[in-house]
Amino acid sequence: MGKELVIKDIAFDSIINELNSGKADFALAGMSITEERKEEVDFSIEYAESKQVIIALKNTNIKTVSDLNNKTIAVQLGSVADTYVSENIKTAKIIRQKKFLTASEDIKSKKANCLIMDLLPATELVKNNSELTILDIELFTDKYAVAVAKGNNELLKEINNVLNELINSGKINEFTLNHTSK
Repeated sequence: MGKELVIKDIAFDSIINELNSGKADFALAGMSITEERKEEVDFSIEYAESKQVIIALKNTNIKTVSDLNNKTIAVQLGSVADTYVSENIKTAKIIRQKKFLTASEDIKSKKANCLIMDLLPATELVKNNSELTILDIELFTDKYAVAVAKGNNELLKEINNVLNELINSGKINEFTLNHTSK
């Protein structure tokens, strides 16, 4: 795009404010496309889909979605998992963390019964933590896009061109994994 990339580590729940205040040009952080977010920002083409999964200790008694009732669930603050648990599992206690790795520590220390997150980074997390497993329970599938401030059509067009190149080259999954498993 002929621009210097400056990456800012922003709390997930503050990303839209960064865009709308002009402090950031775009958000590329597993930004799920939701109707609520569409009212606040414009989205690029979809570049990835991710199934939301449940991670727990291997000896968990969680076997169905209804088993999540009255459990303590870790999520990334401001993520679609956070919204999903808040809206659909009202009896759950929610631990909101800024990073997935911190949330996984909540499971290992038994502060939380499980963690809900995206499949791609979850796979890497479980690979590196032998006591954890991804449960065979379907929650929902999430779609990702780049978010820009409302009306920034020129930047959005440039981003869509780059995304099409990345999708066509097969690089998008590699980049997604590298930047969502932190």
